[in-house]
Amino acid sequence: MNLGDLRKHKALRSQKEAAEGLGVSVSTVSRFEREQDAYISRIREYVEALGGQLEIRVHIGVQTFTVTQYDKVLPPARKRGGQHKRFQPLP
Repeated sequence: MNLGDLRKHKALRSQKEAAEGLGVSVSTVSRFEREQDAYISRIREYVEALGGQLEIRVHIGVQTFTVTQYDKVLPPARKRGGQHKRFQPLP
């Protein structure tokens, strides 16, 4: 499932509706949903704004491990300077 599918599961049919609820621009939502190499912290922020919780699991053989190392990592600064606009939690 991709991030756009998660948005639709939350009953937000359009990126515009999501952007308004998240407090960011439509282009921010669009770029983020298409991103192929996003920061874990940014994905977590988006998922939490949708009302979810990000969990990272690793399967090695028959064992499954939950990675907790990144649970409290803050989002990085934007590549062009400054901080990115944080996603606001949806009602």
